[in-house]
Amino acid sequence: MSLDKKLSAVFVILLSILNANGQEEPFKLKLKSETALSAMMPAAALPSAFTNDAMVLTKITTPSSVEVTLIDFQGKVKKVLDEIETSRPDRVFISSTPTRIIINYSEMDPKEKIARIYDLESNQVFVLRHEGGRVAFPVASSQNGKILYQLRIDGEPAKIYMTNANGQNPQYIANGIGQFWLPDGKGYVWKPSNMNPIEAYKHGKVSKEEAQQELEKRRKGIQAPKIQYRLFHEDLNSPKLIPDLKNPNPQIVFSPQGQYLGILDNGILYCRSFSVSDGEIAFSEQKLIDKADASYEIDRIFSWDPKGEKLAYTRLYLDGDGHGYVNGDIFIYDLATHKTVALTTTPNNYEENPIWIGSGDLIIHKKVNLRREGNVVKMSIQY
Repeated sequence: MSLDKKLSAVFVILLSILNANGQEEPFKLKLKSETALSAMMPAAALPSAFTNDAMVLTKITTPSSVEVTLIDFQGKVKKVLDEIETSRPDRVFISSTPTRIIINYSEMDPKEKIARIYDLESNQVFVLRHEGGRVAFPVASSQNGKILYQLRIDGEPAKIYMTNANGQNPQYIANGIGQFWLPDGKGYVWKPSNMNPIEAYKHGKVSKEEAQQELEKRRKGIQAPKIQYRLFHEDLNSPKLIPDLKNPNPQIVFSPQGQYLGILDNGILYCRSFSVSDGEIAFSEQKLIDKADASYEIDRIFSWDPKGEKLAYTRLYLDGDGHGYVNGDIFIYDLATHKTVALTTTPNNYEENPIWIGSGDLIIHKKVNLRREGNVVKMSIQY
């Protein structure tokens, strides 16, 4: 049956649950419906930003303009938010809260990079601009409305600033990148940034000899840059390191209630809880969710359900030589039972990038064939 038509029947599928001992047990999952949203959402346009009742999509309309549209969860256009003029239509970054949308892009002068903030409740638009540098990757807290962003200046380390909800009154936080808010709005996470010696020399920040000395130190491991995520919370005495990270670029996703972290680090997906008390932070032991092996890798895009009880992620299966992907399936980890369910088992397709929406009974994901042609699909599920 074509995915372009909504499946009206209710399917009960017996799936395999992998428990800690590797044994298989039956598990019932009701797949209430499956709908392709291809009319408005090609697979290449999987949204990464959501409001209370819509998804945010961008579409390149001319070589120098991008249309930003709100699409409801049935795939219908709810509102054309804006059409922006940009020198880099392929480099538009969008983030959102339930009531605000932030669009980050380069103006026609590529050295000028700003952010537009759309308040969906008041229908006002604010502009975030930082004189002397480029605004990059702004993210707002859904609780306090404040915005964290990177300031990029050629030849200098990236710096993190915080503004109010309207993009005004910037406050320097630290030299860093990878910033994002804790769900309760009482803190944030970032990792320190290090100046690239070559870029610093190119822009006259250091001499050629100083750049060469720094590169030699890094090559010998004498002064290798430390890239570790730090967590700040208003109840902490000072920022704290997130412990036990192995890779410089792990993927970290907090559950909506903020008490759990999902972490993908060196091919291992795990979760752990944390708590703040008396100015200190405590992390629980790691609870293994999945571990990549010679047959599959774990995709970097994963998400928690709205209640923070389940985590959806993708296994990307490798060919026999381990050089390419031949299939992708979505799995769901249940925090209460510590069991993993295979949500999709479709051969010769990549089903990936699962994102929970609504109250937790809907998942949007990408489904494409081996030629990367396909749809964005909405699944209605019930446990």
